[in-house]
Amino acid sequence: MEIRNAAGMTACFSDYGAALTRLLLPGRAGELVDVVLGYDTVTEYTQGCAYFGATIGRIANRIRDGRFMLGDEPVVMDRNDNGRHALHGG
Repeated sequence: MEIRNAAGMTACFSDYGAALTRLLLPGRAGELVDVVLGYDTVTEYTQGCAYFGATIGRIANRIRDGRFMLGDEPVVMDRNDNGRHALHGG
């Protein structure tokens, strides 16, 4: 997906995980410059250990004990923070 404004600034996101893959900003001479550090292929994003361009999932904090109520239904999440809490994700 690509988002562009009238000044030419362009943000490109992958279909895989919504990673920001390119961010083109106008440079001093008016040329567009990509300022994002990232991989060149989807395979590199799936195998790499860096979170280049990562966007925040539905949870951007710690969920105590990895569970919460959604209406009347309990939701249990993976506990990825010291085996006790859910930290970031979705």
